[in-house]
Amino acid sequence: MRFHTIHVDEGKGLLGLVMEYLDGPSLERRLQQRGAMPVAEVIELGAQLASALASVHGVGLVHRDVKPANVIDARGQYKLIDFGIATLEPPAAVAPRRRVMLDDLPFEIAGSRMSGLTEAQTMQGGTEGTGRFLQGGTVGYMDPVSVATGAPATAASDLYGLGVVLFEALTGHLPARGPAGLRGEVLDGRSPAPPLASFVAAPEPLCKLIDALLAPERSGRPGSATEVEAILLALQKPTPQQLKAAVGEPLPLAARLAHGAWRWMLGAIALATGWAFWRGSPTPPCSPGATAVCQQRCERGEGASCHTLGLMFERASGVPKDELKAAELFERACSLDHGAACCALGAMREQGRGGKLDEAEARQRYERACTLGDPQGCNGLAIQLAKGAGGPQDKARAVLLYQRACDAGYANGCANLGALHERGDGVPRDEARARSLYERACNEGAPSSCGLLALALLAGRGGPTDLPRSTALFERACGGGHAFACVGLGVLLEQGTNERPPERERAASLYHQACEDGERQGCLHLGQLHQRGEGVPLDEQKAAMLFQRACEQGHPLGCRLAGEASATGRGVLKDDTRAAGFFRKACKPDDGVADAEGCAWLSLHLRHGRGVERSLEEAEQLRNKACELGASLGCPPAPLPGRE
Repeated sequence: MRFHTIHVDEGKGLLGLVMEYLDGPSLERRLQQRGAMPVAEVIELGAQLASALASVHGVGLVHRDVKPANVIDARGQYKLIDFGIATLEPPAAVAPRRRVMLDDLPFEIAGSRMSGLTEAQTMQGGTEGTGRFLQGGTVGYMDPVSVATGAPATAASDLYGLGVVLFEALTGHLPARGPAGLRGEVLDGRSPAPPLASFVAAPEPLCKLIDALLAPERSGRPGSATEVEAILLALQKPTPQQLKAAVGEPLPLAARLAHGAWRWMLGAIALATGWAFWRGSPTPPCSPGATAVCQQRCERGEGASCHTLGLMFERASGVPKDELKAAELFERACSLDHGAACCALGAMREQGRGGKLDEAEARQRYERACTLGDPQGCNGLAIQLAKGAGGPQDKARAVLLYQRACDAGYANGCANLGALHERGDGVPRDEARARSLYERACNEGAPSSCGLLALALLAGRGGPTDLPRSTALFERACGGGHAFACVGLGVLLEQGTNERPPERERAASLYHQACEDGERQGCLHLGQLHQRGEGVPLDEQKAAMLFQRACEQGHPLGCRLAGEASATGRGVLKDDTRAAGFFRKACKPDDGVADAEGCAWLSLHLRHGRGVERSLEEAEQLRNKACELGASLGCPPAPLPGRE
C-alpha cells in the first residue's frame, strides 16, 4: 500500500501517515464469496505478494501476519496491508527445541489470534514457560517453528504464510484442515501439510513450490521471496522482461524504482511505530537511548520527549539511574499536558520514589493523567479512591474509573474491576461478571489476570470448573512473569490428577522461581517440599529458612511453621523465645487472616511461660481464638493446673 507523506506535530509529539485509499475487497472476502481461484490468478497473486515481501524483507522487516485478510484486491492489483505487528528481523540463531504441541482445534477458530490458544497447548518434555509462545500471529497462518518453540519470526515465517495463502486460494481451505477440525500436528509442525497435488490439478512446479513454502522447518523453504517471485513469473506466459527476472538478471529501472518506493514507505512506518532507525532527518526523533536528542527536544517544550527522558533516568536506560531527575522530568512533561508522564509521577509519589512520599499528590497526578485520556492514570486514580489513599474513599467512582480504563484497552483496569465484582466490593457481587473481566484482561495480555481467571476456573466461581484450562492459564501467566501463577501451577503439578501423575520436581522448580521473585507462597511451598523430601532433597535447615523468609514477607502460615521449627529444633537450634515471636506473628498478622494453629501454639507458650512471660489470661483468650478459627490444638478443654 502506497505511502504519500508524514504529518508531524512536534508540539504534541505525534506523527500521522497519509497513505493511499484502497477501493476493493480483501482476499478473504473474495474467497468467502467466490471460493477457490483459477490457477492463473493464483500465480499472479503469488507473484505480486512475493514481490511485496521481497521489498519488506529487503529493508530488514518481517510482516508476521501474511493472510488473506491482509491482502486487498485493488482492481486487479494485490496490495499487502497491516504492518501492525511487523518487526525487525532477528539475528540468525539456532531455534530452541520444541516445547509445546497444539491440540486439534475446531474449524471456526481459524483466523483468530494465536495468543488466545494457550489452553490448547500440551507439554513436551516438561519444559516451562509455554504461555508466552503463542503471540503475534493468526491461527492457521503462523510459522510452525514459532508455534512450537517460540522462536522469533523471520523472513521464512512470511514465506510460510504466503504458502498458506496460495494453498487456500487454490483449494478453498487451509493446509491444516482435517476431518473434524484443524490438525494441531500441522499447526505446530509435527507433521507436514498434505501435498497440494492431492487436492487440485495444478502445474507440477507450482505444487512443488507451495509444498516447499509449507515445509515445517524453515530450512526446507525457499531461500527468499525473490526466488519465489522468479519461479512464479516463469510460470506465467513469459515476456522478455519476466524471463530476465526469472533467471536473475537485473530488474529494469521502473521495477527498481517501485522497490525503492516500498523502502521509503516502510521507513515511514518504522518511524511512526517507533522502530529505531532514522535516515538523514534534520530533526531526529527522541527515542530511548537518544539522550542528547531527547534533552534538546525537552528543552524546546516537547512533553513527549521530557517523558521519554524521564523514563530513561528512571530505568537506567543509557544513563545512570536517577529517580529524582526522572521525577523532575515527569513533572515538566505533565505540566505540558502529557498524560503518561502525569501517571508516572503519580506512581513515584505513591511509592515514595523520586524524592518524597505523598499520596495526596499521587491522587492529583493520577486525576490529571486520567483527564488527559491516559487509561493507566484512570486505573491508578481508581486504586487510590477504592482504598481512600490521599483523600476520601469513593468506591462508586472507582468502579466507573476501572470501567473507563478497561474500555480504553488497559487490561489491569478490567482485572481490578473483576476483583471488585468477585468480592462484591462497591458493586453487586457477580462472579460470572468477574470471570468475564478476567478473561478479557487475560486476552489483552495481562499475565496476572490469566492467573485470576485460572483460580476462578479451578474453584468454579462464575461458571463450571475447568481443570485443564486452569492449568494452561497458570502456565501462560507463569510464563508471562506472574509469580503467584507459578505457585498455582506448582500446586496442581504437585498434586497430580487421575490422568497425570504428580510432577514434584517441576513443582519445586516453579516454587523456587516464585520465591526468588518475591512471592511468599513460593517460599512456603518449597519449604514444605524440603521438609518432606518430595521432589527435592530432605533438608530441614533449608525448610526452616524458607519458612522464615515467607514469614518475613507476612505469611501467617510461614510464621507458624518457622515457629514450630524453633520450638522443636527441626533444622535450627531449639529456641522458645524465637518460637514464641514467630507464633505471635502467625496469630496476630499485620494483614491477612490469623493462623489458627499459630494461636494455639502461642497459647501453650504463654500458659507454660516458654520464651515469654507466663499469662494464663492471655493464654485462655488465645486458646478460645484458636478454637474459633478451627485449630485442633486449641479446642480440647484446658487441662487443670499442674496436670498439663
